[in-house]
Amino acid sequence: GKIQQQWFRKVSRQYEISHVMPELPDKKDLSIFKKLHLIDAVTPPVGEYEGALLLGATTNAVRRRLAFLLKQKVKFKKLYVLGSHRILNPAHEGPDTFFKPISELPFKSDYKIPTTYENLPKTEAEMMRLVCEQVLLPKDLEIIFIDTSLNQNSDSKTLQPNTTDTLRDFSNLNPIPGKYLLVSNQPFVA
Repeated sequence: GKIQQQWFRKVSRQYEISHVMPELPDKKDLSIFKKLHLIDAVTPPVGEYEGALLLGATTNAVRRRLAFLLKQKVKFKKLYVLGSHRILNPAHEGPDTFFKPISELPFKSDYKIPTTYENLPKTEAEMMRLVCEQVLLPKDLEIIFIDTSLNQNSDSKTLQPNTTDTLRDFSNLNPIPGKYLLVSNQPFVA
């Protein structure tokens, strides 16, 4: 009840939640969230998957998701990077974040940070390409970028693509039937 009253349709992106409810949950609420399995990371079953789907987000959220995926004891043939034409928010996504790695996902040793900021990513999809260029990924991994347009999304209320829209574009590729691993997170849980 309280979460829906505070968050439901008042924000469009996870990083905006802190503007609506800036205080952290108290210990009682955290205990309830833990019982509901909303606190601890959910690790995938060990095994082989046809592919992994990396959902779009802000720059550092994408990096954390990719780092989490690469640390799992799973094998997958293809990495589907599901980005969109969402315009980046300069307050959360700009040169300060584009060229500063996170500890969980360092840049590959031969990546050169540009000295001038020309042709910076403007959309979520462009930023996700940059993230994938910056880090060391398995050499035999096939990466497929999905760039969902700003068409009216499935909730018919905004032009911002949502998860359903990017997954629709993924399914339009007619992927091989099998097991796929989807990587996302709540505001704090991978």
